[in-house]
Amino acid sequence: MLVVEAFNRNTGLGSRYGSWLLERGLTPKFAYLGTHHEGCGGLWEQYIHQGIDPQGIINKVKQLLG
Repeated sequence: MLVVEAFNRNTGLGSRYGSWLLERGLTPKFAYLGTHHEGCGGLWEQYIHQGIDPQGIINKVKQLLG
């Protein structure tokens, strides 16, 4: 499972969902991507710098499957 979001990766859905899984004793392959630097401009302008652009997502999926 991969959660990709345009919110802070420390407090967003990915970290909450990961905690939810662990609380229930579930341990699937899991990762999450989200913002981790403040930036200027629109969100789409920040995607590549935050690693949540298409290539960043592909790389994370390959890492999960590898």
